[in-house]
Amino acid sequence: MFLQFPKLNILKFEFWKTVSYTPRHRSLVMANDQQIFNFAFMDLETTGLPSEEHNKTRITELSIAVVESSHISLGVYPRVCNKLNLCFNPGKIVQPIATEITGLANTMLENQSPFSSSAADSIKGFLSLHKKPICFVAHNGNKFDFPIFRAELERVKAHLPEDILCIDSLLCFQDLHRMEVHTNSMLESVTSNTPAVRGNDEVDVPVKKMKTAPLEFTDEFDQFLCTVVDEYDSNIKKQNIQKVHETTPKHQIIRTTSSFDSVKRNIFPQNKQRTSFKLCDIYKRLTHKDPNNSHHAEADVDYLIHCAAFYGEKFVEWSNKNAKYLSSIPHMRPGIEIGF
Repeated sequence: MFLQFPKLNILKFEFWKTVSYTPRHRSLVMANDQQIFNFAFMDLETTGLPSEEHNKTRITELSIAVVESSHISLGVYPRVCNKLNLCFNPGKIVQPIATEITGLANTMLENQSPFSSSAADSIKGFLSLHKKPICFVAHNGNKFDFPIFRAELERVKAHLPEDILCIDSLLCFQDLHRMEVHTNSMLESVTSNTPAVRGNDEVDVPVKKMKTAPLEFTDEFDQFLCTVVDEYDSNIKKQNIQKVHETTPKHQIIRTTSSFDSVKRNIFPQNKQRTSFKLCDIYKRLTHKDPNNSHHAEADVDYLIHCAAFYGEKFVEWSNKNAKYLSSIPHMRPGIEIGF
C-alpha cells in the first residue's frame, strides 16, 4: 500500500517559509515594533509625464481606497473598503496623449476645483478616519505617484502626518514573483526526484531495458543467403557512386554560422519572454481577467487591491519589511529627476 505524501500546496507553503529575501531598505515599521494596520491604495492621473513637462506635471484625478491589512491577509477581495475619489482642474493644458490614455480633458475639468489646501485637508480628514499605522500603496509610486503627490502638497503648503508610510507595489510584486518562481522550481525538483515509497520500505527503481543479443547463424544456408545479400548491396552502392561522378554537380549553398551568432543565442535565448510588471498585466496574470478602464484612477486602485489580495499574507509581510515614511521621498522639482 502506498503512503500518501503531503499535498503540493503544503509543500509550497513550507518551501515559501524557507525562501528569504533581503529588504530593499531598512524597515521603519518593524523598528518601532508596529505592523501596518491600514493600507491606503492610491493612484493618480496627471496632465502628462514629468519628463515631458519639465517636472511641472499636475494631478487631474486622485483615488484612494483604505483597506485593513488583516483583510488583505485573508487572500480575497475585501468587503470593507473606504474610498475617496477627486478630480481637479490642473490649471494647465492636459497633454493629448494623457487625454487619450486617461479620458480626461481640460473641457471636462474646467468646472472642477484645483488642488488646494482644502483638497489637502479633505485627504488628511479622510485618512484620520482610519487607524494607524497607515501605509500608502502605489504602483511605481517611488518614481511617479509619491513625488507628484508630495509636490502638490508642497505647492499649497500642506503636509500629511509624518508617520504616514508608503511602499511601491511594483517592487513588491517583482520580489513576490521572483520568490514564487524560485519556490516552484524547488518543488519541481523535489517532486521529480522523489521515488514512490511502499509500506515495506520498498522503493520503485526504474528498470533499465536490456539489450537484445544478436542471433547467430544456425546453418550454412543462412550464411550463404547473407553473402548474396551483401554482394547485392555492394553492387548497388558502386552504381550509385558512378552515377554521382557522371552528373554535373549543382550549385550548393553552404550556410556558415559565426561564433558570434552562437554566443549571442546562448546569451540571449530567443524563446525566453520577459515578465511584464505593468499593473494591468499583473492583474490579468493573477486573476485571469481582462482589465477594463485601465488608467482610470479608481479602476487602477481596484486592480491594485485585487493583486495585493491575491498574495495576501505575503503582500502584508513584504510591506511590513519594506515600508518607509512618505515624507522621506523627495517631492518633484523642476530640473531634478524624480525617483531614487
